[in-house]
Amino acid sequence: MELAKNYLTMENLKYNTIFTQRIAIVGINRHAVSETFIRAHVEMLSKGKHYLYGQGGYYASNGISITSFDDFLPKKLIQFLVKIPGLGKRVTGLRALAHYLKRNKIQVVLAEYGVVGADIAAICYQCKIPLLVYFRGYDISVYDLLDKYENAYQQMFDKVFACLIVSKKMKDKLVNMNCPPEKIFWNPSHPNPVFFSVNNMLQSQLFLSVGRFVDKKAPHLTVLAFNKVFRQLPEARLVMVGEGPLLDACRWLAKSLQVPVKFTGALPHEEVLLFFEKAFCFIQHLVVAFNGDSEGTPVSILEAGAAGLPVVATRHAGIPDVVIEGETGFLVDEGDVEAMAAAMIQLYKDRALAAKMGVQARSRIQQHFTMEKHISILSALIQSAVR
Repeated sequence: MELAKNYLTMENLKYNTIFTQRIAIVGINRHAVSETFIRAHVEMLSKGKHYLYGQGGYYASNGISITSFDDFLPKKLIQFLVKIPGLGKRVTGLRALAHYLKRNKIQVVLAEYGVVGADIAAICYQCKIPLLVYFRGYDISVYDLLDKYENAYQQMFDKVFACLIVSKKMKDKLVNMNCPPEKIFWNPSHPNPVFFSVNNMLQSQLFLSVGRFVDKKAPHLTVLAFNKVFRQLPEARLVMVGEGPLLDACRWLAKSLQVPVKFTGALPHEEVLLFFEKAFCFIQHLVVAFNGDSEGTPVSILEAGAAGLPVVATRHAGIPDVVIEGETGFLVDEGDVEAMAAAMIQLYKDRALAAKMGVQARSRIQQHFTMEKHISILSALIQSAVR
């Protein structure tokens, strides 16, 4: 089914989604709505309403439980269920979710992350409400999680209307888990449109990296690569934006190597944009963590391309879907610090090449990875599900 050939205009898209469908979006936690892609879904597909969050039997909206059990269950049954260890909360919570969906006449449910979809698939099926599930990366890669949800995923694949993926590599994983191929749709994330207006300084000495300090982001390998760059180009600088459990270890690594890396910690969005303007190149060394954790398609890579920056990254997950080697940046094998440093040095010395790649990167993101395109594909799927 080719749903992505004719894209709707934003004006028509808003009309079709907001005024013809009642959509509930279910995530894991309240603050996930601050993430670019979830925020776009909530604001553009459900008018900012019906964003629920929770997992395993408890769901809330704006910090309040979605309904009182007393509204729809006999009091004696509630008293009995809640006494059952590990069952009461889940049973009553899922019944509350069913009641919420019916009461609000929800026509489609969009689950953000596979684990959420697995939790609510049976309820949506019983309510005869089509379910779309977005897989993002960790939910299809972490070994312990896959073991835990193996049976739940199998049951979900039978009931779900569509599974959306953010990298092409994820399709093989889902197929190997017995998800019907015809239910799988590639619809990657998108950058915040504000990045298209960034005017970066391609003559600066600044490399930029933005991301959480966690195993799969391998920030320590980024520091090691920059160390090799700095030994040849002592005027070069690196800024790393983000926080996480590996932040202090990376600070100590940079200090012991005596390389000028600025660690900013987490920053407000507007301050991050300033660094995109000051940088001439974006770098990120993603790897598959030893627990299996992997990215989907990193939003920071999309944002860098939208900002007109050439990218040096690894051939990891959905990055090759975005970065065209030799045209919009350079890609290296995971763990190859030498190759990453060599690519960084090449771009530092050849600013004409860096500028050309930056222009081509922005053009590619504008053509293939915009919010409009992302939402239009999702809108077409939702309308198909309702029909």
